[in-house]
Amino acid sequence: MGGDDSNHLGVLLLFGSPISPMGGTVDTEITFTGSGFGAKKGKVLLGTVGLKILSWSEDSILAQLLKPLSPGIYDVTVQPKESKGASPIVFHDSFSVRSPDIGSVEPQSGSANDQITIQGLFFGTKKGKVTLGGKSCKVLSWTMVPTTEVSEIRFVVPKRLNPGTHELIVTTTKVGSDTIDFTVD
Repeated sequence: MGGDDSNHLGVLLLFGSPISPMGGTVDTEITFTGSGFGAKKGKVLLGTVGLKILSWSEDSILAQLLKPLSPGIYDVTVQPKESKGASPIVFHDSFSVRSPDIGSVEPQSGSANDQITIQGLFFGTKKGKVTLGGKSCKVLSWTMVPTTEVSEIRFVVPKRLNPGTHELIVTTTKVGSDTIDFTVD
C-alpha cells in the first residue's frame, strides 16, 4: 500500500468505511468522509468513470453515479484540485456496483389489469423494463431513493397470459436484471 492508502485503511478499520454506501447503482448518491480533499472541488472517479460532484469540502464529498456501469467491484479515486502534484487518494476495491435486487412482490399473484408492487434495491431512478411471462408490462411508477437504493415499481399485469407461474423480470438501464416467479390467476 502507498502512503495515503495506509492512513485511509486506518480510518476504515477504526471508524467503518469512509464511503457510504459501499454499493449502489446508477443514480446512487455516495458520501466520502476523511481528510485532505481540499476546499476546492476536484474529481472523483469510480473505476474510470467520473461522478457528478454535489458538494465538496475538506473532509466530506457528496457525489452521484450518473453513468451505468457493469456490476462489479471498483476502485474509487479522489483527485483533489488543490496542492498541484498531490497524489490522488485511492480506495481500492471499495465500491460495488449492483444489479437490481427484487425483495418482494405484493400481491404474489394476480390477473390481467391488476396493479402489482415490486420492492427491492438498486432499480435506479430511470424507468427500466418489467416483463411477465415474456410480455411487457405497463409500468405505473418506478422509484429509487438515491441515498439508500430502496426501490419500488408499480406495474399492471398484462392481458392474455395463461394461468400459472411465470417469470417476472425487472431490467434496469444498462446495469442488469433480476427475476422472481409470479402466479397469474
